[in-house]
Amino acid sequence: GYVFAGRTWSTGAGMRDALIAKSNLGGELLWYATHGGGYKDHIYEFQTLPDGSGYIATGKTESFGLGELTIGDIWLLRFDENGEFLWRSVIGTPPTEFGRSLDILPNGDYIVTGLTGTINLNNQVFVGRSDPDGNFIWTYHFGLPGMDDAWCIRQLPGGDYVVGGLTESMGLG
Repeated sequence: GYVFAGRTWSTGAGMRDALIAKSNLGGELLWYATHGGGYKDHIYEFQTLPDGSGYIATGKTESFGLGELTIGDIWLLRFDENGEFLWRSVIGTPPTEFGRSLDILPNGDYIVTGLTGTINLNNQVFVGRSDPDGNFIWTYHFGLPGMDDAWCIRQLPGGDYVVGGLTESMGLG
């Protein structure tokens, strides 16, 4: 079958909730689950865990952490193989963050990228690494004045990371 994730406005706890669902090969819905609070929450990317025990997702929450006081925080969401919510991890500082992409590392850790807004309203690329339980081990952000945003991260065979996105602060912008 197919597993997909994103957001829904038609069901859940609030304005917009994260959605994960599975269908069979014919498109018949087998199960779906939502997770969120009273504000806007959604998933940008998810991956199936290598052992088949479920899914890890990243996105943006306005309902948890500082998200409701700002315009979003990065979150990691862990679901079991049937889409049941297991845990969430939220990281962020004002004014905003988005988790756009993640990768599962060989040791089970997660690497997450996206954007973080700075106080002067410039956006910088965010990269963070968490352990398998969603506890962030380190975070890093980079960029210059302007809009910098990362949309994809993958670990290379040698252990380095490659990040793809957009920049308004370097080159011709």
